[in-house]
Amino acid sequence: MSSSLWRARKADLIWKDWGEELRVVYDVASGDTHALDRLSSEVVDLLQEGSLTGQQLVSRLARGLRVPPFDLMRQVEDLLPRLDRLGLIDPVS
Repeated sequence: MSSSLWRARKADLIWKDWGEELRVVYDVASGDTHALDRLSSEVVDLLQEGSLTGQQLVSRLARGLRVPPFDLMRQVEDLLPRLDRLGLIDPVS
């Protein structure tokens, strides 16, 4: 897993929960609305608190979701570029 730092791109996000496994986020700056699963929304939430590496994200997610870190590594690795393309997070340069 990459050691690149990631951060939430925008602070102007409005969240709406649609059950336990789905959250919808409205990006005030872009006008875009995104439906996110639990893992995706947890990643954005954590990155709004501060910049983290992929490995740090996996560690925190594993503790919060009570799953082994190994089970999340590939998912988070695939998820970060997708959230970047949506405009919700970006790598710290």
